[in-house]
Amino acid sequence: MIKGIFFDVGGTICRSLDDKKPSFKRILADFTNRSIADFGVNKQNYLWTSSVSKKELIIQLCSDLEIDDWQALYKKIEAYSYEVCLYEDVKPCFRKLSIKYKLGLLSNTTMWTAFDHNKLELDDCVKFSVLSCMVGVAKPDIKIFTYSQKVMGLSAQELLYVGDS
Repeated sequence: MIKGIFFDVGGTICRSLDDKKPSFKRILADFTNRSIADFGVNKQNYLWTSSVSKKELIIQLCSDLEIDDWQALYKKIEAYSYEVCLYEDVKPCFRKLSIKYKLGLLSNTTMWTAFDHNKLELDDCVKFSVLSCMVGVAKPDIKIFTYSQKVMGLSAQELLYVGDS
């Protein structure tokens, strides 16, 4: 029997506040003249799982990609706001779901794009946020799901995960 539900954040319960602003991965792709597919958990896992400083992350990325001017990329990324807004139906839906289920957020995110239940103003019905950059592992690694089970205090059979893919 399902007792808890974890939701992904980006694309599932919220969207970019300004759809015209480029995403974190798009900024990296444009700056480096690479495909957006070159930036993700399977390519630069540390961007999604490390809690070191933003500066250290960019220095490591530039070293990996053989980019000399890490400061220029850092300034570019820091210049953007990564604000998001919830889809209109999220709060009413979560209020209803929270009556019967424990709710949490489970998201692969960077230090720039980390939005937990408090920042999203969902703390009245969502009690747990498991963010990859805070726990050191990212989906699809089973360790983040195992960690999520422990945080919520439920078994895998009692949990449901809702994502956008």
